[in-house]
This record gives sequence, C-alpha cells and structure tokens, in this order.
Amino acid sequence: MKKRIILVLLMFLIPISIKAVSVKETIIESNDEVIVNEKFESKVKINFSELDKKSKDGSGIALVFYELNFDDKVIMIDDVKSDDWNTRIYRDKDNKYYALSELSKSVGDNKCVNDNLYCSNYEVTYSLYVKTKDVKETEVKIGDVIVGVLPITNSKKELTIEDVVLINVSGKSNKVLKIKNSDKKEIEPNEDIIVLKDKVEITKEMVLESKNNTYSLSEKDNYLDNIEIDGYELNFKKYTNDYSLVVKENIKTLAIKVTLSNKDASYEIIGNDNLEDGSIIKIEVKAKNDDINTYNIKITKEKEEKEINKDTKEEVKTDFLGIHIDFKNLDYKLIGIVVAGIIGLIILIKIILKLRDRKLEKAIKKL
Repeated sequence: MKKRIILVLLMFLIPISIKAVSVKETIIESNDEVIVNEKFESKVKINFSELDKKSKDGSGIALVFYELNFDDKVIMIDDVKSDDWNTRIYRDKDNKYYALSELSKSVGDNKCVNDNLYCSNYEVTYSLYVKTKDVKETEVKIGDVIVGVLPITNSKKELTIEDVVLINVSGKSNKVLKIKNSDKKEIEPNEDIIVLKDKVEITKEMVLESKNNTYSLSEKDNYLDNIEIDGYELNFKKYTNDYSLVVKENIKTLAIKVTLSNKDASYEIIGNDNLEDGSIIKIEVKAKNDDINTYNIKITKEKEEKEINKDTKEEVKTDFLGIHIDFKNLDYKLIGIVVAGIIGLIILIKIILKLRDRKLEKAIKKL
C-alpha cells in the first residue's frame, strides 16, 4: 500500500517530460511573378518533427510567432487566413513586422489527442499586393521563429511555467518576387490588419495563457470598428489607441457614437463631461473574456482669437454716432454692396434733379 501511495505522489511531483519537438524547415510558397495592384496569395509553412497527434504522452504546440521581413514601401499585407490558426500581424516602433498565431476553436483533425494543443505542421495563407511600379523585384523572408510547446496531458496536474518550452529558430526562408507593372487601380490599404505596438515579444506566460484560454479570438476582441463624434472628424483607425481633437472653447460634452468590432463586447465612455483644455475622454472596451482595451481622446480647446491693433494692442472696436461697432466681425462684402447701393441712389437722385431743372427752364422760357 505504501509503495502505491509513493508512486502516485511521484506522478504529481515529477515534471511532465516533453519529447524534443523541433522545427525541421520554414517555407514560403508564392508565385514567381506578381502584378502591381493585384492581390496574390503566399503561404507560410513551418514543418515540425516529433509531433504525433495520436500520442498521449508527447507534446503539442500552443502558439507560433515569427518575424516577417519585407519592404512595406513596395509590398503590403491585405489579409491572413487559416482554418486552424487565428493570426494577428504586429508592427513595432522600429517598423518590423511580426505574426502571432494562436489556436482556433475550430481546430479539428490536427488537434492533439485528449488536449487543446496542435499536433501537425503549421500553415497560413497571406493575401499580399505590390503597391509601387518603381521596382522590378522584391523579397519576402521569414525571420526568427519562436514556437510555444507544452506537454500533452489529460491528468489533473495543472501546467505551470516550468512546463513551457520555447523553441527558437533562426529563419532562413525567402521568396524573390518578380514585379510586372500594370495600370490597375490602386488597392485601398486594409489598415485594420496591422496592430501597432512599441515592442513585440513572446513569453512563457503567454504560451500558458494561450493553452488555458478557452475563448476564441473573437471572444478576446476588445476593439472598435469606428468612433464617430458629431461635428468633428477623428480619422479613426482600429488599432490606434491615442487621438487628439480640437473643439470650440464653449464645448462641455461631445456626442460620441462607437461601433464595436465584436457585438458580444461592451464599452464605457469616461470623462465626456465638463470638458476642459487638456481633458482626456476614455473609451474602455471590454471583451467577453473581460480583457479591456482603452481608446484615449485628448481635448484641446480652440480659444476665440481677437483681432489686435498692432499700435494700441487693443481690440479693433469703435463707436460711431453712439453705435458700438466691432470691425472684426463686420461683413465687408455686405458693406461694399450697401455702399455701392447708396452711391447709385445718390447718382440717380442727381439725374432726376437735373431732369427736373431742365423741365423748369423750358417752362419758364415758354412763359
């Protein structure tokens, strides 16, 4: 009996072993020749060794992260798709691009047995387009790759940071694309495809969270599709969080309408009352999994400018015949029309008077 108890305890105390999953190769598949302003597909593949979806004691993949190297003055990403992976594209402050793929809820045949991990080769399809006619060829590369690996387990043992393995591989795959010019209409950029972030990195905590999180990517969605402000233009972008808005000095509140990216999310507008110069309106968007994303709108009050006389440094105002006149707000076009009308009337009166005088002279002569 004692031996059985000791064996059971050892099963929970000894860390779960992971077979040495490794990256065999990274591949970029695409057409050799592409046409300016015409979308084309490019597949990114990462093949692994030591993955067995039938194994109950092996290991599986929780997330995949890699650098994408391309000249964004020449080529741009329009979309990225996969049945098994939800992928977001990030751009950091150094203008480097990264792809982060987390497992989709809809993973079917490629799912590891008895666990929410991936046990097959990675594949996603990018929709790209060339946006300039100034070059004859360009290149797309896969940079460094990081794969988050966890042990397959259907036991009651909860996985910890110590169970996470990060596989780092230096990417070597590239694809040279020949560019053919065309007169096709320019493609409107998909600004929502790129998430701007100062620094992009992967941690063991992210891998564990990705594994344990049962929410789909849509349920993590805490973004807005649009912010509309009555009477003002904000130039909204989905993945841009900070904005500035100049309003009239007497404005105390704004009529704000938002459109949620995911209908199951919720939002709250904070600070949209008693607005002052420097006030910040916050729009907090809460996803279904309670993650919060905040959009900030900094308010600048537009002060009413007064026209100043350079000599007296006073407002250009005066009194004429007891009437207070503010020359700054005068409508000079209307004044010109009135003056012209008065001059015309004076001329007309003079003409009438001259005609009358002539008639009088003729009458006097007849007498």
